[in-house]
Amino acid sequence: EFRRVLFRSAGIYQFEGTEMQTIKEQCIMMLEDLIEELDKIGKAVIFLGDGVEKGKEIIDAQMKSEHYYAPVSMNG
Repeated sequence: EFRRVLFRSAGIYQFEGTEMQTIKEQCIMMLEDLIEELDKIGKAVIFLGDGVEKGKEIIDAQMKSEHYYAPVSMNG
C-alpha cells in the first residue's frame, strides 16, 4: 500500500506553440488527485519540481498517461 503524498504547489500548464497556458492554477492537492486530473486530460506529462522525487513511485504505479520527469537541475 502506498502512502498519500501532499503536493504543496501543484499547477497544470500546457503549451500552444511557444505560449504557456494555465489549465489549473497552483494549489495544494493530494498526489492521487493530481494524477487523476492529469489522466482525464489524457496528454503526456512532464513533472518538474523538488517534490516530485517523493511521489515518483506513486506516479509510476498509478498514472495511466505517458509521463516523464524533468532533471532536478531544472528546478528553479
